[in-house]
Amino acid sequence: MHGPAGYVGGVVRATIVRATIDRATTGCQQHSIDVLILSGGGFQGLTILKELIKISGTEVFIADIYEENVTKYFTAHYSVFPKISDPSFLSHLDNFVKENKIGLVIPSTAYELEILSKHKAKATYRIAVSSPEIIELFSGKKSSYDYLKKNKFPVLPVFDPSVISEKDLPVIVKSDKGFGGKGISFLKTSAELHLWKEQTENKSDFILQKYLDEFKEFSADFAIDENGAVSDVNLRVRLRQSGGFAVVMENEMDQPVLHSIAAFAKKIAAVRPYRRYAMAAQCCQAAQRCHQLLAP
Repeated sequence: MHGPAGYVGGVVRATIVRATIDRATTGCQQHSIDVLILSGGGFQGLTILKELIKISGTEVFIADIYEENVTKYFTAHYSVFPKISDPSFLSHLDNFVKENKIGLVIPSTAYELEILSKHKAKATYRIAVSSPEIIELFSGKKSSYDYLKKNKFPVLPVFDPSVISEKDLPVIVKSDKGFGGKGISFLKTSAELHLWKEQTENKSDFILQKYLDEFKEFSADFAIDENGAVSDVNLRVRLRQSGGFAVVMENEMDQPVLHSIAAFAKKIAAVRPYRRYAMAAQCCQAAQRCHQLLAP
């Protein structure tokens, strides 16, 4: 499962974008706002852009580190920004927002989350990003699973690397801080397990889970407002992905999975720190057990 992100791992649906716009324009006479999408040059930015332009009165600005990019040809407001590692990044952002009267900043990738979450308290404009505490909590798989388990959310078991044995095989090895399939390996035999234990110095940098050779992967998007109300759930099947980004997908309203995700969303909404954020949940359906894994 993915936690509150800058924006939902790259695929943003109309209900989520509209919920963000609604919050940003609360109290305004007109439903109008100028929005800046950071790192918006790629497919993640394009998805957000397509949803934003459907909302009447919304002017969209795109910022990216590259001069040439796909979204440049979908908006009249495309700007080149310094990298987030550049000391001038935040001052450049603040000046750009002020000069262009931007009302809301939406990061489209995970790279900007940490710096923007810390800057959010100082900024004079709205930034669609979670608090530093939430970003830190969900930046690693271990802390995410531990928190969910502590709060009685069903999660897939995680094996302790120091005590895992042959009876637990096969397993998938994931980097705790990795994403997009980076650092993944598989241990299927006792020889592979022995070699991994022998060659891996910092075992705490990884998590191990049961390997599933057949499954259907779902992604579900939903939003939670200030009062804990949950939007409709948009359920998708990931048919093909590249670098962790779903490039081919289709909507499939699998009722057991949809029911479980909806119940899961309501449980998330009851946990106060999650309010006012969009969420993306992912689960795998193996042997028709997805609803059992995620059901309350």
